[in-house]
Amino acid sequence: MIIINFFGGSYGHFLRHFLSHNITGKSITKLGNFHFINGLKVDSLKNIKLTHDDVLPSDKFNIKITYHTGNIDLISRLKWQKNIWETPDSFEMFHMASIKKYSHITRKIAVMCFYKVSLLSQLDVWNRQDRENVMYIPFDYFLYDLNKWIDNWSKIFKSLNLPVEIVYLKQAHQIFNESQKAIFETHTKNFTSLWKNKDPIAMSNILAQVFFEKHAKENTPIPIPRYSDTMQMLCEWTQQLDKNNGDLSQLF
Repeated sequence: MIIINFFGGSYGHFLRHFLSHNITGKSITKLGNFHFINGLKVDSLKNIKLTHDDVLPSDKFNIKITYHTGNIDLISRLKWQKNIWETPDSFEMFHMASIKKYSHITRKIAVMCFYKVSLLSQLDVWNRQDRENVMYIPFDYFLYDLNKWIDNWSKIFKSLNLPVEIVYLKQAHQIFNESQKAIFETHTKNFTSLWKNKDPIAMSNILAQVFFEKHAKENTPIPIPRYSDTMQMLCEWTQQLDKNNGDLSQLF
């Protein structure tokens, strides 16, 4: 049994199918996700388990997808843009009494930012490489060009005693990039856009960075009674950024 430990949005589902030789022309979905694949070879997935939890002492062998700060905004986008069934609207805090007066989009931005905060907060703990029974795979491996992709993944398949042919690795690289193209383009466009032109995911990433630096990083409590709770504070920040087109200096 292989256990893949990963944060949602860091390609754990793709890796599971990739190692199981399930990446084919049928793998490309409208949203670019790999949670469900047409023509799936179900039997080939029985020995690979997915979990968002960290490695447990009882685990015999794990593959862990690691990440660095430069990956976080993209991982957050992948989490929210692909997983339509995991919308912020369905979360309990989206309907908190303290934020009901704010617009739907303002609440959505505030709720989404907590995922990036969790990625930032767990950066050091999650990415430490101190277990002998764990294979650590950097998130960057999925983003490599063809030559580096073939070189790195060939070694990974070999170390796992999994047979693989170069033609499959080339095909998987092409399919992966085709399926992710729209997401990557949206990510790049939003990264360089003014606040007013960004989508809610990009706005939430900025909001999360500010919240992490001002409060989560040092466990600094929110100023009460200025804000009734964290969600109300984030909604107020979002409204302020809307007014001044993302000028963070006007927040404090």
